[in-house]
Formats: sequence, structure tokens, C-alpha cells
Amino acid sequence: RIYPTHTKDQYQTVVQDAVATARFLAVNFDQKPLLLYDFAISTSDPDLLQEQQTIVKAMCQNSGDLEQSGVRGIIYRYLVDPTKYVPAEERHWGLIESNGRAKPALGDWLGCIQTVKGTVQTTQSTVSTTTTTTSTTPTEPTAPGMGY
Repeated sequence: RIYPTHTKDQYQTVVQDAVATARFLAVNFDQKPLLLYDFAISTSDPDLLQEQQTIVKAMCQNSGDLEQSGVRGIIYRYLVDPTKYVPAEERHWGLIESNGRAKPALGDWLGCIQTVKGTVQTTQSTVSTTTTTTSTTPTEPTAPGMGY
């Protein structure tokens, strides 16, 4: 769901929508693995900092429901609020402010990663790769999280 403006009321169903959509996709697409990407809650209004934290916590608390529905990963839009290369309305979605100060939701997101990481069972495999290295000098630095 895309919200043109950002208010607390609009974010009330984000987690339920994610779980419902994952269940729909699981049923209709043969339980294929899912990746929830571009998960983000705007903090363009300082009142939304608490809302961002509440929703990140709720998403983590529902990680079991998401996993049962086939979700194998969640990618948060930005770790750090970008300051360049994006429109002004895209500058408040991160978990860390552009000045380096952590937003309240960061601790919950990192805690969730640790909790989920501890419950994930992995199998070890051997991968053979060939690496080619090319050296280039960028003409302009890239924004945080925008590695090209």
C-alpha cells in the first residue's frame, strides 16, 4: 500500500497488511519464498518517530506469521536518512538521522535481526566464484545506502 501523505492513522494496518498479503501470495503462488522489500515508515513529522518504532516492533513481533507465510527476508528502505540524490520527501525514512543520531526504532530493528538470526537454521554449502576487479574513480560520492 502506498500512502501519499504520512499520518499515524495511515500506518495502523501496515503490519496486518503485510501478513495478509504474504498469506495471499503463499496460497496463490505455491508457497514460493517471499522477500518483503522497501519496508519503511516515514518520520517526516517528529511525531512519527514513536510510530516508526511501534510499527517496527510490531513487524518483528509478527515475524513468525510472516515466516509461516513464506517471507524469508525483510529489507528496510534506508538505514540512514539520505541527504543527497533523492527528493526532499524521501529523506526521512531511515532508522538513523542524516546527522548520525539513531532514531528510536533502530534498536528494535537490530534486536529483531538478532532474534530472528538466532532462530534461523542454516545449512552450509560450498560456492565457487570467479572475481573480476575493475578500478574506477567515481566523479561524485554516492549517498549512504545508494552504492552503485
